[in-house]
Amino acid sequence: MPAEPGDGTLTSGPDVGRVMRIAEEARTFLEPRWDAWRVLRGRPVPRGERPSHGMCRMSACFLKQALESEMPDDGWMWVGGRPEPGDDIDPDYGVPGGFRPTPGSGDLAADEWFAHYWVVDDEFSLVADITADQFGADPVIVDSDADWDMRRWRDNFAEGVADGHMRDVEHLARQRLIEWAAGHPPGWSVAPDAVPELDGTGMAAA
Repeated sequence: MPAEPGDGTLTSGPDVGRVMRIAEEARTFLEPRWDAWRVLRGRPVPRGERPSHGMCRMSACFLKQALESEMPDDGWMWVGGRPEPGDDIDPDYGVPGGFRPTPGSGDLAADEWFAHYWVVDDEFSLVADITADQFGADPVIVDSDADWDMRRWRDNFAEGVADGHMRDVEHLARQRLIEWAAGHPPGWSVAPDAVPELDGTGMAAA
């Protein structure tokens, strides 16, 4: 669960610029592969919807692994939440949870929340989210999210629940990570110009 409310200022933690590079590259890599994941899992391919619709769990799983491969000392975790109560919700944290597209009014219950997954570092000092555009937000967000009243992400699953939710997609994400590693050698995010530019299919452009 998150640390106690901060003052909105990120004074320590991961290199935000580097995390943004990895997150943007992961989004570019994953977007052309999302429909294949949907087909593999028997889900309908959406038409006329934002491409990230329903892809937060798999994408958070992949992003966590991609961040771990480049920045292993920051203790990356996938977390998530949802607005509805249930046995898998931490009773000390309650509802609502998940994601709200705009900063809050200060009244959690008055805002619209959506079930969602994203990635944080081990100090909960930084949020990395590559599928929030399905709710009308930016497609790639890296945010300190430290101002408690205005925060857009609220993880409220009980301990271990998010890990359980990820088990049936983790192997798919690891398969994609093998493909990703072929074009992203260790340390690429420090020198991103060394990485081939990806085309519209997420493959290296000729």
